[in-house]
Amino acid sequence: MLRIGSFLTVLGLMGAIGIPSALATIDPLDPQIIVCQSCTSAPGGDPNIITNTSSFNMFVEGNNTLVSPTLVVVAELNGSGTPTVSFGGNPSVSLATLGTFGLTSQILTGYNATTGAGSNDVFDALGLASGGSLNFGNLAAADLAHGFVATSFTLYAFALPTGLNSTGVHIDTTAVNGSFIFGYGCEVTTASGSQCSPGGNIGQSVMTNAGLVVRTVPEPASLLLLGSGLAGIGVWGWKRKKA
Repeated sequence: MLRIGSFLTVLGLMGAIGIPSALATIDPLDPQIIVCQSCTSAPGGDPNIITNTSSFNMFVEGNNTLVSPTLVVVAELNGSGTPTVSFGGNPSVSLATLGTFGLTSQILTGYNATTGAGSNDVFDALGLASGGSLNFGNLAAADLAHGFVATSFTLYAFALPTGLNSTGVHIDTTAVNGSFIFGYGCEVTTASGSQCSPGGNIGQSVMTNAGLVVRTVPEPASLLLLGSGLAGIGVWGWKRKKA
Protein backbone atom coordinates (compact mmCIF):
# COMPACT_ATOMS: atom_id res chain seq x y z
CA MET A 1 0.00 0.00 0.00
CA LEU A 2 1.33 3.44 -0.88
CA ARG A 3 2.04 5.92 1.88
CA ILE A 4 -0.16 9.03 1.95
CA GLY A 5 2.82 11.25 1.10
CA SER A 6 3.68 9.17 -1.95
CA PHE A 7 0.07 9.18 -3.09
CA LEU A 8 -0.14 12.96 -2.80
CA THR A 9 3.12 13.22 -4.72
CA VAL A 10 1.56 11.19 -7.53
CA LEU A 11 -1.46 13.46 -7.59
CA GLY A 12 0.84 16.45 -7.95
CA LEU A 13 2.77 14.69 -10.71
CA MET A 14 -0.38 13.88 -12.64
CA GLY A 15 -1.52 17.48 -12.43
CA ALA A 16 1.85 18.65 -13.70
CA ILE A 17 1.70 16.47 -16.81
CA GLY A 18 -1.98 16.95 -17.48
CA ILE A 19 -3.33 13.68 -16.10
CA PRO A 20 -6.79 13.90 -14.49
CA SER A 21 -5.96 12.72 -10.99
CA ALA A 22 -9.58 12.04 -10.04
CA LEU A 23 -9.77 9.39 -12.74
CA ALA A 24 -6.47 7.65 -12.08
CA THR A 25 -5.99 4.20 -10.63
CA ILE A 26 -2.48 3.98 -9.20
CA ASP A 27 -0.68 0.64 -9.09
CA PRO A 28 3.07 1.20 -9.46
CA LEU A 29 3.81 -2.51 -9.89
CA ASP A 30 1.58 -3.15 -12.89
CA PRO A 31 2.80 -3.28 -15.55
CA GLN A 32 6.46 -4.00 -14.92
CA ILE A 33 9.21 -2.54 -17.09
CA ILE A 34 11.99 -5.01 -17.88
CA VAL A 35 15.63 -3.98 -18.41
CA CYS A 36 17.89 -6.76 -19.70
CA GLN A 37 20.77 -7.47 -22.07
CA SER A 38 19.11 -9.23 -24.99
CA CYS A 39 16.01 -10.99 -23.63
CA THR A 40 12.44 -10.72 -24.94
CA SER A 41 10.79 -11.90 -21.72
CA ALA A 42 11.52 -11.20 -18.09
CA PRO A 43 14.54 -13.25 -16.95
CA GLY A 44 14.03 -12.30 -13.30
CA GLY A 45 17.73 -11.92 -12.62
CA ASP A 46 17.15 -9.79 -9.51
CA PRO A 47 18.72 -7.69 -11.04
CA ASN A 48 19.52 -8.49 -14.70
CA ILE A 49 23.18 -8.09 -15.60
CA ILE A 50 24.03 -5.63 -18.42
CA THR A 51 27.43 -6.51 -19.88
CA ASN A 52 27.15 -4.48 -23.08
CA THR A 53 25.97 -0.97 -22.28
CA SER A 54 25.95 0.01 -25.95
CA SER A 55 22.95 -2.24 -26.68
CA PHE A 56 20.38 -3.57 -24.24
CA ASN A 57 16.60 -3.85 -24.06
CA MET A 58 13.81 -2.10 -22.18
CA PHE A 59 10.22 -3.26 -22.62
CA VAL A 60 6.90 -3.74 -20.85
CA GLU A 61 5.77 -7.22 -19.90
CA GLY A 62 2.48 -8.57 -21.21
CA ASN A 63 0.19 -6.66 -23.57
CA ASN A 64 0.54 -3.33 -21.79
CA THR A 65 1.41 -0.05 -23.45
CA LEU A 66 2.96 3.04 -21.88
CA VAL A 67 2.65 6.53 -23.34
CA SER A 68 5.45 8.91 -24.28
CA PRO A 69 7.71 9.89 -22.64
CA THR A 70 9.35 6.79 -21.20
CA LEU A 71 11.51 7.61 -18.23
CA VAL A 72 14.93 5.94 -18.02
CA VAL A 73 16.55 6.33 -14.61
CA VAL A 74 20.27 5.72 -14.18
CA ALA A 75 21.47 5.23 -10.61
CA GLU A 76 25.15 6.08 -11.00
CA LEU A 77 27.33 4.28 -8.44
CA ASN A 78 28.91 6.67 -5.90
CA GLY A 79 28.37 9.62 -8.25
CA SER A 80 31.46 8.52 -10.15
CA GLY A 81 30.44 10.01 -13.49
CA THR A 82 27.74 11.80 -15.46
CA PRO A 83 26.03 9.17 -17.62
CA THR A 84 24.40 9.67 -21.00
CA VAL A 85 21.57 7.71 -22.61
CA SER A 86 20.64 7.23 -26.25
CA PHE A 87 18.25 5.02 -28.23
CA GLY A 88 17.23 4.25 -31.79
CA GLY A 89 20.32 5.89 -33.23
CA ASN A 90 19.50 9.15 -31.47
CA PRO A 91 22.84 10.30 -30.00
CA SER A 92 21.34 11.97 -26.97
CA VAL A 93 18.21 12.02 -24.86
CA SER A 94 17.33 15.00 -22.68
CA LEU A 95 17.05 14.72 -18.95
CA ALA A 96 13.48 14.80 -17.71
CA THR A 97 12.44 18.23 -16.47
CA LEU A 98 10.51 19.17 -13.36
CA GLY A 99 6.83 18.93 -14.23
CA THR A 100 7.37 15.97 -16.55
CA PHE A 101 8.67 13.17 -14.36
CA GLY A 102 10.27 14.71 -11.30
CA LEU A 103 13.82 15.89 -10.78
CA THR A 104 16.74 15.70 -13.19
CA SER A 105 19.00 14.20 -10.53
CA GLN A 106 18.95 13.26 -6.87
CA ILE A 107 21.11 11.44 -4.37
CA LEU A 108 20.05 8.05 -3.00
CA THR A 109 21.69 7.11 0.29
CA GLY A 110 21.07 4.68 3.12
CA TYR A 111 17.87 5.41 5.01
CA ASN A 112 17.99 5.93 8.78
CA ALA A 113 14.60 5.08 10.30
CA THR A 114 15.48 6.84 13.56
CA THR A 115 16.62 10.19 12.19
CA GLY A 116 14.71 10.06 8.92
CA ALA A 117 17.91 10.88 7.04
CA GLY A 118 18.61 9.40 3.64
CA SER A 119 16.49 8.29 0.71
CA ASN A 120 14.64 4.99 1.00
CA ASP A 121 13.71 4.35 -2.64
CA VAL A 122 14.89 5.46 -6.09
CA PHE A 123 11.49 6.69 -7.27
CA ASP A 124 10.68 8.22 -3.89
CA ALA A 125 13.88 10.25 -4.19
CA LEU A 126 12.69 11.49 -7.58
CA GLY A 127 9.25 12.36 -6.21
CA LEU A 128 7.42 9.47 -7.88
CA ALA A 129 5.13 6.73 -6.57
CA SER A 130 6.98 3.46 -6.09
CA GLY A 131 6.72 -0.09 -4.85
CA GLY A 132 9.73 0.19 -2.56
CA SER A 133 11.96 -2.63 -3.81
CA LEU A 134 14.48 -0.20 -5.32
CA ASN A 135 15.75 0.88 -1.94
CA PHE A 136 19.37 1.63 -1.12
CA GLY A 137 19.83 -1.61 0.83
CA ASN A 138 18.79 -3.81 -2.11
CA LEU A 139 20.92 -1.87 -4.57
CA ALA A 140 23.98 -1.92 -2.31
CA ALA A 141 23.58 -5.66 -1.64
CA ALA A 142 23.36 -6.46 -5.36
CA ASP A 143 26.45 -4.35 -5.99
CA LEU A 144 28.39 -6.03 -3.20
CA ALA A 145 27.57 -9.45 -4.66
CA HIS A 146 29.39 -8.35 -7.82
CA GLY A 147 32.36 -6.75 -6.11
CA PHE A 148 31.19 -3.12 -5.95
CA VAL A 149 30.92 -1.10 -2.73
CA ALA A 150 28.11 1.49 -2.78
CA THR A 151 28.05 4.52 -0.51
CA SER A 152 25.48 6.42 -2.58
CA PHE A 153 23.82 6.60 -5.98
CA THR A 154 23.28 9.74 -8.03
CA LEU A 155 20.00 9.51 -9.93
CA TYR A 156 19.62 10.78 -13.50
CA ALA A 157 16.17 10.71 -15.11
CA PHE A 158 16.16 10.71 -18.92
CA ALA A 159 12.99 11.27 -20.97
CA LEU A 160 12.81 9.06 -24.08
CA PRO A 161 10.36 10.70 -26.54
CA THR A 162 8.54 7.44 -27.17
CA GLY A 163 5.99 5.12 -25.64
CA LEU A 164 6.83 1.60 -24.51
CA ASN A 165 5.27 -1.81 -25.21
CA SER A 166 6.25 -5.48 -25.27
CA THR A 167 8.46 -4.90 -28.31
CA GLY A 168 10.42 -2.31 -26.41
CA VAL A 169 13.40 -0.22 -27.42
CA HIS A 170 17.16 -0.72 -27.65
CA ILE A 171 19.04 1.76 -25.51
CA ASP A 172 22.61 2.41 -24.47
CA THR A 173 24.32 4.30 -21.68
CA THR A 174 27.75 5.37 -20.50
CA ALA A 175 26.90 4.47 -16.89
CA VAL A 176 29.83 3.02 -14.95
CA ASN A 177 30.16 -0.47 -13.47
CA GLY A 178 27.86 -1.02 -10.52
CA SER A 179 25.23 1.44 -11.77
CA PHE A 180 21.56 0.48 -12.21
CA ILE A 181 19.06 1.12 -15.01
CA PHE A 182 15.32 1.45 -14.34
CA GLY A 183 12.21 2.33 -16.34
CA TYR A 184 9.10 4.33 -15.43
CA GLY A 185 6.01 5.26 -17.44
CA CYS A 186 2.24 5.70 -17.62
CA GLU A 187 -0.12 3.21 -19.24
CA VAL A 188 -2.63 3.87 -22.02
CA THR A 189 -5.91 2.02 -21.53
CA THR A 190 -8.33 0.70 -24.13
CA ALA A 191 -11.17 2.39 -22.27
CA SER A 192 -10.34 5.90 -23.42
CA GLY A 193 -6.78 5.88 -24.69
CA SER A 194 -5.73 8.55 -22.21
CA GLN A 195 -2.89 8.50 -19.71
CA CYS A 196 -3.72 6.87 -16.38
CA SER A 197 -7.42 6.88 -17.18
CA PRO A 198 -9.77 4.51 -15.30
CA GLY A 199 -8.10 1.13 -15.25
CA GLY A 200 -4.74 2.63 -16.22
CA ASN A 201 -1.60 2.12 -14.23
CA ILE A 202 1.82 3.56 -13.64
CA GLY A 203 4.48 1.07 -14.73
CA GLN A 204 7.96 0.79 -13.28
CA SER A 205 10.95 -1.48 -12.95
CA VAL A 206 11.32 -3.39 -9.71
CA MET A 207 14.50 -4.95 -8.36
CA THR A 208 13.77 -8.34 -9.93
CA ASN A 209 13.72 -6.89 -13.44
CA ALA A 210 16.09 -3.93 -13.15
CA GLY A 211 19.40 -3.74 -14.99
CA LEU A 212 22.82 -3.74 -13.30
CA VAL A 213 25.88 -2.66 -15.28
CA VAL A 214 28.65 -5.25 -14.96
CA ARG A 215 30.95 -4.98 -17.95
CA THR A 216 33.20 -7.98 -18.63
CA VAL A 217 36.32 -7.67 -16.47
CA PRO A 218 39.20 -10.10 -15.82
CA GLU A 219 38.72 -12.49 -12.93
CA PRO A 220 41.02 -11.92 -9.90
CA ALA A 221 43.02 -15.03 -10.82
CA SER A 222 43.46 -13.75 -14.36
CA LEU A 223 44.61 -10.37 -13.05
CA LEU A 224 47.16 -12.09 -10.80
CA LEU A 225 48.44 -14.17 -13.72
CA LEU A 226 48.67 -11.07 -15.90
CA GLY A 227 50.55 -9.19 -13.19
CA SER A 228 52.99 -12.05 -12.71
CA GLY A 229 53.59 -12.21 -16.46
CA LEU A 230 54.25 -8.47 -16.70
CA ALA A 231 56.60 -8.65 -13.72
CA GLY A 232 58.48 -11.54 -15.36
CA ILE A 233 58.85 -9.57 -18.58
CA GLY A 234 60.19 -6.62 -16.60
CA VAL A 235 62.80 -8.74 -14.81
CA TRP A 236 63.85 -10.38 -18.06
CA GLY A 237 64.26 -6.98 -19.70
CA TRP A 238 66.31 -5.66 -16.77
CA LYS A 239 68.67 -8.65 -16.81
CA ARG A 240 69.08 -8.39 -20.59
CA LYS A 241 69.94 -4.69 -20.33
CA LYS A 242 72.44 -5.38 -17.52
CA ALA A 243 74.14 -8.11 -19.54
